[in-house]
Amino acid sequence: MEKDSRSVSARKIANRYFHSSECRALASYPKEDRQKIFLRMWVRKEAAVKLAGEGIILGLQKVKIETDTHPWRVYREGKGLHVKEINPWPGIVGALAADYQFTVAVFQEN
Repeated sequence: MEKDSRSVSARKIANRYFHSSECRALASYPKEDRQKIFLRMWVRKEAAVKLAGEGIILGLQKVKIETDTHPWRVYREGKGLHVKEINPWPGIVGALAADYQFTVAVFQEN
């Protein structure tokens, strides 16, 4: 999970760890949206890497996100994964990944 206001060098990190198609997709968004889009991509990739039990540095490039679909499709070494974005509270973005279809239940206190 990440704070969606977290300031990181999105372009620099993406150029190093993302596929070229992901970098192009990120660059296609308006400049003011790129930071949040990057974090949404990052948490999906991170969830897929954790599912595989790999380290972030070695595993990130094995995960590819297709952003031209809705919802975005996530693949690890060509195998489709089931990834869901979660927003457990305002300003926080995260993702869960599994090899199978799943549902995320959200409970809110009144």
